[in-house]
Amino acid sequence: MATAAIEFTKDEFRVCPETSFRVFKPAEPLMIVNAVAAILTLAIGGTAALLMGLHKLPIDWSPLGTNSELYYRIVSIHGVNMLILWIVFFEVAAMIFVSTAILNMRLASVPLGWVSFGLMLVGALMLEYALFLDPADQIVMFTAYFPLKASPAFYLGYILFAVGVLLASGVFFWTIYLAKKTLYADRSLPLTVYGVFIAVVIAVQAILNGAIVMVLALLYSLGFLQPVDIDADFWKQVFWGFGHTAQYINISATAAIWYALIFITLGAKPLNEKYSRFAFLCYLIFTVPVATHHLIVDPAYSMPFKVINATILALGLAVPSLIHAFVIPGAMEKKMRAEGKAGEGLFGWIKNLPWNEPGIGALFWSIFLFGFGGMLGSIQGTYQLNLITHNTLRINAHFHLTVVAATTVAFMGLSYYFMELIPRRKLVSKRLAALQPHLYGIGLAILSTGMFMAGVLGAPRRTATFEFYDPALVASWTPGLWLLGIGAVIAVLAGALYVFLMVFSLFFGKKLPKEGDFNSPIPGLEGTTKEAEPHDSSKRLEAPSIVFIGLAFMVIFAVFYITTFLILALKGWYIGPNIPGV
Repeated sequence: MATAAIEFTKDEFRVCPETSFRVFKPAEPLMIVNAVAAILTLAIGGTAALLMGLHKLPIDWSPLGTNSELYYRIVSIHGVNMLILWIVFFEVAAMIFVSTAILNMRLASVPLGWVSFGLMLVGALMLEYALFLDPADQIVMFTAYFPLKASPAFYLGYILFAVGVLLASGVFFWTIYLAKKTLYADRSLPLTVYGVFIAVVIAVQAILNGAIVMVLALLYSLGFLQPVDIDADFWKQVFWGFGHTAQYINISATAAIWYALIFITLGAKPLNEKYSRFAFLCYLIFTVPVATHHLIVDPAYSMPFKVINATILALGLAVPSLIHAFVIPGAMEKKMRAEGKAGEGLFGWIKNLPWNEPGIGALFWSIFLFGFGGMLGSIQGTYQLNLITHNTLRINAHFHLTVVAATTVAFMGLSYYFMELIPRRKLVSKRLAALQPHLYGIGLAILSTGMFMAGVLGAPRRTATFEFYDPALVASWTPGLWLLGIGAVIAVLAGALYVFLMVFSLFFGKKLPKEGDFNSPIPGLEGTTKEAEPHDSSKRLEAPSIVFIGLAFMVIFAVFYITTFLILALKGWYIGPNIPGV
């Protein structure tokens, strides 16, 4: 059999007592250092988020005062640490975890894994230096639009970090290739591994786009190129091939983690894996052209180009996310009903979920907030709405729901189990770990609601001060800005609780036994089928409440879409018809 091609020895592998996975010992430190780096950058980005939230409050509570340059520096620190460093460091840790522990495989090259981490760490430190300490740095924020010029350290840091991620991706692909030649020659990859694989394929494409513009920007920063040597429209188009596509690395990884969490917490599997695999594949098809969404207000591109790519295909990109968002709860409901835990009524199974597990709270908030963020994103693909809202806080509401809320809270939920599976340390407080995703989700929900309320009435994004706007117009943003600031404080405190739990658990948590029974069956290798268990369509409906939830969601989406147009059409009625420019 194919399994004979892998020899499991106690020198190289240990058996996880919880899962019976064969864990490749030399890969464990790599997982841990990438996860630790992720948590440290999350702490930095979260601190910047608190300062920004206080700055947006309608009262003078911000330590940033009226220093606009400092404000933009803080925005840059927040964006780079949260959107790039925290998420990618964690994703690399997840890549190593799924390609070794879940697949019961050796990492294809441990030395290359350490080189990858070294490049990423050096790149991250250079970025932090440029963002925090370089006095000559012109703050260009996450988008780094040409011809704004940052210091060479900023661009070189990005490039080194990207090369490290590419190297980690190569090691991941190599490990998957070896797994398909040996243990998985006659069976499909586990769904979580498949989802992460799709995310890494998207990552390679995104990073190559980013490399083109960052190398050009580095040459410009060093004085080898002049503004006339680089076409600004070309730069923006290729940049968003990185910037927007990178967010679907996160969404693919998030969906993969959803499947991992339902299995870890409930032992649940999707009703039919074929649909889930198809959904992951759709991300590869739609992700790249939809980057045009960021160029929809740019007059350099034709209307057909923008409508096809930024509107029609953007709606197509919503399809795979909807599949995941309904399959996951459906799998949970089926499992609960099969175990006799359906409870009373159509939704009784939800009450009976093991809410004392941190993964359940993380799943709930990740999927719930992602649904609303996805609605905002789909609506923003409408040409008329995008023209009005593109540079307002409404856009921030969208990506704080999808990336900040959905991705981050899912990563947090998985990391609690990672702590007990890899470093083998018991959480210092499982009760607090179960509470933390709820606090974080509530904070992000309040923050994003405030951003939407202020943004739909015209509050600008990335603006240090509102002093140049009409006072009556600014006054209309006040309720939204209060919610923004309050939500930011709650979310940052919940993020601080997460960092506390992870750090204290790693260093002071009770040590758990590391070695299980080496003779235990290898999980996931029973049988030789290539497909998941076939779905029997003759059975009664196994997840009836999800049908109701799906229909309700469609109605909410339609109402939300229409309401957005009405708010924009009638906003003069809300804030006063005689305000100039409204």
